[in-house]
Amino acid sequence: MQPRPPTPLTAAQHREIFAILAVGGTFKLAADYCGCLVCDIKLAVKTIPEFADQCKRQALRPELEMLKSLLAAAREPKQWRAAAWALERMYPKRYARHLTQAVTRTDLTQFLAGLVKIITTEVPSPQLRKKIMQRLEEFSLTPLPKATKKKATRKSTVRKKAGKA
Repeated sequence: MQPRPPTPLTAAQHREIFAILAVGGTFKLAADYCGCLVCDIKLAVKTIPEFADQCKRQALRPELEMLKSLLAAAREPKQWRAAAWALERMYPKRYARHLTQAVTRTDLTQFLAGLVKIITTEVPSPQLRKKIMQRLEEFSLTPLPKATKKKATRKSTVRKKAGKA
C-alpha cells in the first residue's frame, strides 16, 4: 500500500496544532487530534514560513511557563530546592555535583594516545602492532591516533647491515 500524498492543512487545523504544541504536545499528537498525518504538518512547516515560526514559538511556550514557575518557587526561601535544582540544570559546570572519580572524555583520549605510543614503540612486529590497534579500535569511542612508524636512524641501519642489531 502506497502512502498518500500530503494534504494541505486548513486554518482550523493550524489553530488546533498551535494549541496542542502550546501545552507541550507533539506533532504526532496534533496530527492524531486534527485528523491529518505528521507528514502533512512537516510539509506545512517546510513550505509555510509563518506556520513554521508559529509552531516553533508555540512549542517553546510550555518550557518558558515552567521556567517562570520554577523561578517564582525559587524566590521563596522555603523552596530553596527549586533554586538549587534550577542552578544545577542551567549551569551544570558551576553548580552540578561532580563525581571526583569520573573519567572524562579528555582523560580517556589522553590515556589511549599514551597506549598507542607504547604499542608503537614496544611492539616490534608491524603485523602484531596492526592487530592490536584494530582490536583497540573496536572499543574506542573516538578514532585512535594513528600509529607512527619507527624511523630508522643511521646507527640502527649500520648495525643491521653489520648483523649487530
